[in-house]
Amino acid sequence: MPSRTKALPKVGISHDVAPVRISKIPSQLQFPLVVLLSLALSTALPELARSVNLDSNSQLRPLLKNVDNVETGALLAWRIFVLGVEWFGNYDSMDILALTVLSRGPPLYLLSTFYQIHATEILTSLAFDLLANSLPFALLRQLSPAHELQASPELPNGDIVSDYYIQGITPILGASVYSVTLYSSFLAFLRTSLVTHFPNVVSIASAYPVTPMQLLPTTLPFGVAAKIFIFTPASVIAPTIPRATLDPAKATLSETFWYNAWGFSARTKAVIARTFTLMVVTGGNTFLETFVRMEGVEAVGAAGYSAVWVAAAGLTGVMLGLVSPS
Repeated sequence: MPSRTKALPKVGISHDVAPVRISKIPSQLQFPLVVLLSLALSTALPELARSVNLDSNSQLRPLLKNVDNVETGALLAWRIFVLGVEWFGNYDSMDILALTVLSRGPPLYLLSTFYQIHATEILTSLAFDLLANSLPFALLRQLSPAHELQASPELPNGDIVSDYYIQGITPILGASVYSVTLYSSFLAFLRTSLVTHFPNVVSIASAYPVTPMQLLPTTLPFGVAAKIFIFTPASVIAPTIPRATLDPAKATLSETFWYNAWGFSARTKAVIARTFTLMVVTGGNTFLETFVRMEGVEAVGAAGYSAVWVAAAGLTGVMLGLVSPS
């Protein structure tokens, strides 16, 4: 009879094909360096834009409130927390690019659609975030094999994941989930919430004639990012051997709990872990970017708006998990 420790699956945060750390900097210094580089870039890039008058006609700046010390500390702590999740979750720069689009997209969609901020300013803000978040990871960590399929043909399901049909259909599936969720929220409560809890909204006309099909071009970047962040890394994980049977007479309460609650395949665990990460980062980032940073936005409105995108992220993870190779 196998021992109890061998019978149980290991429980961990990440079950992905881990990227290789390419930096010669001692490992204990790499995460602090990631934090410093990311914070420095997120501060320097907007200042550089101001110095060359790229945002002299900014529509966004008047909508942002002057945050106090407590709010600044909360934003900084959240930023470091997210970087920690990304670094210790073994995400690479492609993962970070995708997660940034998925988590920064909701507040930028709000600003573009209902505050009518010019697309150039929205895309510039997103570009700054993409660079500040992903560049430190690109410098210190090599891309994972999951994101280098052509260089790693031996990966499980590599031929399936790199197939052109799969590359095209999975983003559309993810985008469709986001579209339907957003459309349903408009019908349920979001239109009223925008008028009631977002006092500086210019117009909600864009929320009325909308249909899921009309929303699809807008949500397609979310579908592409979700495919990169959830579907591809989970699909190329090697299948695990069947787990041994738990002996209930000898197993402890903790062992029994983890056996039943977390006894999934490695691929399923990766989908669950990444979907949960996406939901937490999307919800927290959207709430802070609306309630803390934007003038006049009420907490209940920010929470309701964030919940829409958290639900969309969770449902997308479920759908991509269902269609990923077994």
